[in-house]
Amino acid sequence: MTIGEKIKFARISNKLTQKQLGEMVRLSDVRIRQYELNTRTPKENILKEISRSTGFPIEFFTNPSVDTYNGVIQILNMLEEKYGFSIKKSVGNRGYNLTIDNKMLDDHVSTWLKGAEEIMRQKAEGSDKTDEQIVIERQLWKFRFPKSDVERFEAEKNASQKNNRKENPSN
Repeated sequence: MTIGEKIKFARISNKLTQKQLGEMVRLSDVRIRQYELNTRTPKENILKEISRSTGFPIEFFTNPSVDTYNGVIQILNMLEEKYGFSIKKSVGNRGYNLTIDNKMLDDHVSTWLKGAEEIMRQKAEGSDKTDEQIVIERQLWKFRFPKSDVERFEAEKNASQKNNRKENPSN
């Protein structure tokens, strides 16, 4: 969702008109319409007012941060919406299971996980490397995850979306 779509969703969820929301945040209905159409972008103080007025957390309107619990929940919501992620409590209520209902992304995450596990296996097998060296190596690997894999994944995703649009032209 774009920021404009989020503002519109929050407004409609509260059964507010653009004029009513504008009055609540001391702006015109024209400005609210511009935000909803993404022709203008609200400043942070305006987003805070819209957040307060609609009862939606500020993280809903902004790019969520993993630095807050609410931000993490917003990220999980986005992953669920965009990629079909689902999370269920594990048996025995210890931890969670993540399911990815998107074959291409599942393949991509599997490749990533295999690489990460390989580095961590070095630690378990008593490699000559220090724990600090292994941690640094893992961090570097994560940040340098093969660009070719990322490009392949994006190309497959775009091709799939293009095919879906051809099969379902009304969407």
